[in-house]
Amino acid sequence: MTLLVQPTYTFAVVDSKKQSFRVEFERADHRAKEGFQSVWKRMSGAIEEFHKAELKFDPNGARPMPLWGRWSPWDWCLSSKPEVAQREMWIAWCGTRMIGFLSLWSNVPSQSVVGMSTLYIEHLAAFPGDIDTALWNRQYKGVGGVLLA
Repeated sequence: MTLLVQPTYTFAVVDSKKQSFRVEFERADHRAKEGFQSVWKRMSGAIEEFHKAELKFDPNGARPMPLWGRWSPWDWCLSSKPEVAQREMWIAWCGTRMIGFLSLWSNVPSQSVVGMSTLYIEHLAAFPGDIDTALWNRQYKGVGGVLLA
């Protein structure tokens, strides 16, 4: 008799002090939606205002606002819209702090192998507040790799 053991994975990120923290993954829920609506919306608004001011004071040296600043991930959580409801939203949590998210579509027809389905990763993002910008610094390292794993 062969006993198959499912592998158990532990994902972790490291903070600026080189301390390791366990990352938990959960499907998007009301807590995630509230986090996106409050934190993401405000931080992306701050980045937008920063780039507007930079453009006003230095039109030739201003950098464009990052495209993720215009995303509305709170609309992707718990949506019943047919074009959004099939998307799986996974949130990466470090304790009570949201540090990233992953949105994906399963069973997408392969573009290279007829009759085969693939997993399409649509968005993979560290949460604002964990990205190096002119406004704040990264708190954890390795979030992207953990999300992709």
